[in-house]
Amino acid sequence: MTSNIAESINSALVSERELPIYDFLEEVRKMFEHWNCSNRKEASHTYTTFEKQYQEILTLNEALSTYMIVVPSTEHLHMVNDEGRHYTVCLLEKTYSCGRFQVDELPCPHAWLS
Repeated sequence: MTSNIAESINSALVSERELPIYDFLEEVRKMFEHWNCSNRKEASHTYTTFEKQYQEILTLNEALSTYMIVVPSTEHLHMVNDEGRHYTVCLLEKTYSCGRFQVDELPCPHAWLS
């Protein structure tokens, strides 16, 4: 068990350090490629279950979001139209003009679409 990523990389590349630089870098690329692939597979089969109360809130917010229209302003800033009311969602700063996320820290229906 190592304490940081640099130690993990160093311990995985002990024999490769003797290679010429180009071959060494190719081995590093292959190692990261393998790590990314295995981590992605593991993450795709990982599911988080919330307490029933929070799961119900998230399910309700997802259902409510199907009736809304999203108009992206920038990559991180979106305007959400909810039956004539407009809300601003900033994904970068994690702020929503409805104020619900700032209170309960769960994605509100407006943020669900963005």
